[in-house]
Amino acid sequence: MKPLHLLPLAHHRVEHANRCVHLPLGSRRVALCARCLGLYPAMFLAFAAQWALQVGSLGRADLLIAVGLALPGLLDWGEGILNPGSGNNARRLITGAMLGLALGRTLWIHAQNPWGELLWIQMFVLAAGAVAFLILRRIRPEDGEG
Repeated sequence: MKPLHLLPLAHHRVEHANRCVHLPLGSRRVALCARCLGLYPAMFLAFAAQWALQVGSLGRADLLIAVGLALPGLLDWGEGILNPGSGNNARRLITGAMLGLALGRTLWIHAQNPWGELLWIQMFVLAAGAVAFLILRRIRPEDGEG
């Protein structure tokens, strides 16, 4: 089976195709980002389920869901930033699904209360974590140095 060298559904360069799930499409393969393959279906299903059930506030559990379920995905992504050879697609898929559930809950709450504090907290935690990992990657000495 020939690899599909363009990875439009994966947002990864060819050298990072190992971070993708490869699905057959005729005589070719389509690469889908493993984390996104968990994230987007979980996010849409979580949102749709809450809409169908008209779920209200869960109190403090909302913060645990929004941040607690998002952190494993952030940490797994950060580990991949700092150690590109680390991780595996099963973990990316699972942490992506957890992140999707967190985002689905936050999107539902946002639909009920636009720009509420939970959305800001989640955005801050994820953005601050991403920036921290990117800074660590930038200032970390290369292998064999220092």
